[in-house]
Order: sequence, then C-alpha cells, then structure tokens
Amino acid sequence: MAIHFGTWQGLWMANEPRSPAGGGIFIVLGSFGGVIAGHAFGQTSIGLVCGVAVGAAIATAIWWFGRR
Repeated sequence: MAIHFGTWQGLWMANEPRSPAGGGIFIVLGSFGGVIAGHAFGQTSIGLVCGVAVGAAIATAIWWFGRR
C-alpha cells in the first residue's frame, strides 16, 4: 500500500511520538495516604475511599492534560 500524505492516512499520522505520562502512582499514594489519615481519625475505610477518589482525580487530570 502506498503512503499518500494528502489522504486521511497521512493526516492521522503523528509527526513526533509521544510517551504517555503515568498517573497510576497517584492512585496508590492516595490510597496509602487515605488509609493513614483515616486511621488517625478512626475511619480507615472512609479514608481509603477518599484517598482513592483523590488519586483517581489527579490521575484523570494528568491523563486529560496529557492528551493536549
């Protein structure tokens, strides 16, 4: 198959390869931090859920801004 830069195949090709940023570490750190903070207040499960939610929000923000 010949490559034609004026067709849709050529328009969708990226000029520079981008490596995606990893945001999964924030989910792990959020869960650990949430468990530690929740343990300090006697609510370990709620701390875990809140930590995972905050970590997932940060990871989603990294993914979202990395797409631009």
